[in-house]
Amino acid sequence: MAQIIIPGGTQTVPTVSDMDSVLSKEGAQTITAGFDLSALLTGVTNFSVYSAINTTAANPFHMTVIGTYRHAGMGTIHVRPVGTGADDINRAIQSGTGTSHFLTGGAVDTLEVLDGRAIIEAAVDVNTIYQTGGNIVQYYNATENDSWTIMGGTFNTERGMGGSGIIGENATVVVKKRNTDNTPPVQDTGALTVLGTLVWNGGNIATINIYGEGYVDLRGVDQDITITTLNATAEARQRSILESKNPDVTITIGTENIFGGETEADGKTAMGRSFSLSHGA
Repeated sequence: MAQIIIPGGTQTVPTVSDMDSVLSKEGAQTITAGFDLSALLTGVTNFSVYSAINTTAANPFHMTVIGTYRHAGMGTIHVRPVGTGADDINRAIQSGTGTSHFLTGGAVDTLEVLDGRAIIEAAVDVNTIYQTGGNIVQYYNATENDSWTIMGGTFNTERGMGGSGIIGENATVVVKKRNTDNTPPVQDTGALTVLGTLVWNGGNIATINIYGEGYVDLRGVDQDITITTLNATAEARQRSILESKNPDVTITIGTENIFGGETEADGKTAMGRSFSLSHGA
């Protein structure tokens, strides 16, 4: 096991052996060769970028990372996990101002975004997401997010939100699927706790808690949905918009528990804030 350094200016990654670690600490060049590490028996141990190197979508780093992939630099790095399980990216940290673009297939077991941008294409599964800053764009996949903590930054997702997750007061989450096949993402298990901003253009919600400075906007819902259980403070319920701007859409709330106030009809579609789902590299 050795640490392989990508020299500044070179466009070719030096030879990497099984369980080596790779480091790029200088340079802003585009890597054009040596990026396919998929033949390694176990994979690389760690992959660290502190420079401004770039790759292309046609030639991503194709690799298994058994330790940590960390992008603390300024460039755009395209990453293709070899597969799932032992062949996935075990832990990915996006902490620089650049972009980590996960594409083609496979899985990232844990994704942590502190700054910059992470793009997750449709064929890539992500098991656990932690976000404190930056921006995540996640394309549609039938496998929903089932472990997620979004404490800051902006998270744009086309996938369902299962399990119990939290949206912190400094975070904005937009759930919106771009196509119109009438199968919107849902929240079907656990509880969704909102302390920040949730713009929900999805389907049914099992349990949602709106507390503190929480704000929920359902104006973009485009078909009838049901919220099984709503728990909210009176202030959070008052500021939120829990009806669609489409008069043909009905949002049914089963059990509504309002702390410090009463349940109420909405009638506030002309108020509130406006958000949209943004894609692109």
